[in-house]
Amino acid sequence: MKKILAVILLASLLFVPYVSAEIYTEVMFDAETITKNTNETSRALDLKRYRIDGYFSVQVTNSGDGTITVEYLLSNDGVTYVEPTSASDITSSFTKTSGPGSGTTDVFSFSPEPARYIEIKVTETGTSSDAVVTVVLFLN
Repeated sequence: MKKILAVILLASLLFVPYVSAEIYTEVMFDAETITKNTNETSRALDLKRYRIDGYFSVQVTNSGDGTITVEYLLSNDGVTYVEPTSASDITSSFTKTSGPGSGTTDVFSFSPEPARYIEIKVTETGTSSDAVVTVVLFLN
């Protein structure tokens, strides 16, 4: 009888359906002005707080006349943030007419290296006008 119960228990553990991680969104920039030829960095997110599978995307809105580059910075100590050598920009040369249908908004997926903390950095690269930026980070 004990062997049968043990087999049933083991079988039930083996056939537990996979439960995917939660879906989280965090507003990293909320209609913030990025002055021409400067950059701003978002607050840091401690990724340890989230149960994620490692899928990331950002919804970027640029309603100003500037041109922006969006990138991510990572840290394991919460003090020093770097753009990893293997990283690529999330998007570059993004203007208020770059989105689908010449719109102000688009969504970009990216794959950051494993790290404890993440920040989003937005740089106005056009040097002639300010950008007005909203960035929402999606974590799954």
